[in-house]
Amino acid sequence: MSTLLLAILVTIEFSILAIAFLVQPVDAGSTYWLSASWICLLVGINWFTSAAVFSGASKDGGKIETGSVLGALPAISIAILAYSTFSIVLMLFSSVLGVITWSFQYAIQVGAFALIASLTLVMLITVKGAQHGALTPVTKTEILKEIRRIQRVSTIGEITKATTEILNYVNSAMPHPAKLNSNNLKEVIRELENCDPNDSVSVNAAFNNLKKL
Repeated sequence: MSTLLLAILVTIEFSILAIAFLVQPVDAGSTYWLSASWICLLVGINWFTSAAVFSGASKDGGKIETGSVLGALPAISIAILAYSTFSIVLMLFSSVLGVITWSFQYAIQVGAFALIASLTLVMLITVKGAQHGALTPVTKTEILKEIRRIQRVSTIGEITKATTEILNYVNSAMPHPAKLNSNNLKEVIRELENCDPNDSVSVNAAFNNLKKL
């Protein structure tokens, strides 16, 4: 999927440069090509945040742990998209319509960029602040990783079915690890790490202990 996303980015960037080359005025100078490069940069930033959101949502059933930067990415992506749209429209007002001067446009661009950058930092700080009260020796990501290892290695259909069910439980119904007993969590993760993926007795025991947390 990452290859497909990268192909989309390359296609869009190439199209922007091709259009800029085809419609360039006779007296196109550095300002024109700097503007085209700025649009390409904005597209790249939007692609990066959107790809990060898409990739994060496709993992772990779309569940995001408390304190994860992924939790702030959707809002950051929207903010960057709004700024990019504003920036491009403002640039068109300067270059095509001549409504405002380039110097005034640059001043507005810098001010808008500073505002978006500040909002982004605030969102990241807020996410990290939420993590402070949710520290745990074992995360859901670690638990899911071990369950998927069992699912990947096991050759027994019964265990494969059980791993699918426990994955759904961890993603949808399991309480946040910070609310559970840390010693019990450590014991369960050890069971998951040490159990034989083809031993239904040890696997089911580990899964049952996980559900009892």
